[in-house]
Amino acid sequence: MVTEITMEDMRTPLPEPDNIIRIVMFYGPTCGPCKATMPHYEMISNMFENMPVDIKFFKINAWEPSEQREFVSQVYGVSGVPHFRAFFRGEFVVDKIGGGDEVAMRAFIYQAIDEVFKLYGGKE
Repeated sequence: MVTEITMEDMRTPLPEPDNIIRIVMFYGPTCGPCKATMPHYEMISNMFENMPVDIKFFKINAWEPSEQREFVSQVYGVSGVPHFRAFFRGEFVVDKIGGGDEVAMRAFIYQAIDEVFKLYGGKE
């Protein structure tokens, strides 16, 4: 399941330690590549619901309102959409710029999992 969030949600501190990988899709509501990628992103989020790795999927409108567009640009450096970012324990892990099909989305998720284990494997 993909949960829609706002900049206010992204300002809220995460609990530490938190062993959840968070994937955020920055999108624009009229962006063609975003529209084409969204069904694949949603399918991948459903696929990972019952996996042993705890992953949560989010999306945030990076175009509107204007305050939110400025926030994601200034805080996260997002200047184009679709743009995906993976976070673990509140820290940036890896990103993917551009859309993609199911194979591309799955590859990005596996890359995020791999990076988390490289950086944090066995560390509490």
